[in-house]
Amino acid sequence: MNQATLALAAAALLINAASVIAAPEIKFYGKANLSLNSVDNETDAQDEWQLNSNASRLGVLGQHAINEKLDAIVKIEYEVFVDDGQGSDNQAVKQRDIYAGLQGSFGKVIAGKVNTPLKVSQGKIDRFNDQEMADIKNVLRGEDRVNNIIMYTIPEFNGFSATAGIVPGETSKGGVEDAETRDGLADGTSISLHYKNDHFTAALARNDDINAFDTTRIVVDVKIAQAKIGFLIQTADESEGEENQDSWVLSAAINVDHGILLKAQYAASATSDLDEGLDLDTDMTQISVGIDKKLDKNNKLFAYYTNIESELGGDFSGTTDDSTFGIGYELKF
Repeated sequence: MNQATLALAAAALLINAASVIAAPEIKFYGKANLSLNSVDNETDAQDEWQLNSNASRLGVLGQHAINEKLDAIVKIEYEVFVDDGQGSDNQAVKQRDIYAGLQGSFGKVIAGKVNTPLKVSQGKIDRFNDQEMADIKNVLRGEDRVNNIIMYTIPEFNGFSATAGIVPGETSKGGVEDAETRDGLADGTSISLHYKNDHFTAALARNDDINAFDTTRIVVDVKIAQAKIGFLIQTADESEGEENQDSWVLSAAINVDHGILLKAQYAASATSDLDEGLDLDTDMTQISVGIDKKLDKNNKLFAYYTNIESELGGDFSGTTDDSTFGIGYELKF
């Protein structure tokens, strides 16, 4: 083999190696969470058995090294409907978090449609997240995934981290007469401050004019031996209206032998709203208990019971009582 051929071969190997090094890192992931629920829902006049998909999802994470100090990142995640192949909107998939951005020693900047910093601040204190009736979103406000949000997260320092997000208005044309014009760079904002160590996590978060509400949230989650105890308290005021909601959550989970996790949760909210002269008050309580049986790192069986009681006050009165018992299986990959 002559020197020219050797040089060409070496160049080809270098180019191929460089392309491999520069290729983006792609990770596919997902979760299937199916439960069979006996539902007694007075609010929606439902008394039936249901198979529920519980926010099952497919996603992809991408990361590309632009240089030694800067990475491009992307996330694309969709909800899929394992139970019937389509959601309530007759769609085969439904957008969840989708963003693109940059990260480095300066922190991380992303833009897209994602959960607000305030929603993320709940951490894992919702021990029944995504489950039918048992998710805390059924009782309190602030569980928002919003469009067009730009977020910056600072690097973690001694357990502390912070995230701030702004939401441009994007409604300066074709508006209704006398409607509020939202055309600013930051017509909505969401910020959070976090602290974490081996035994304790805490967060303070604030939304201003996110989905028409101003919300302040405090979250604490403590690990004691094999148990975790979480607490959330918040207040939400309508940005341009009269509605106010005060709410709180207390949750606990304890690991016992043979991969068994016992869980319990109590959430409550008190909402007052003066709408066109009518006093509309609602008090809600949510009680959930459950058990998870871990089969391995990515598989588990579970069972739970949830009851939600809603009491109307003010100019109207009445009580509704909704409940469900479910058994299910979750696979993560």
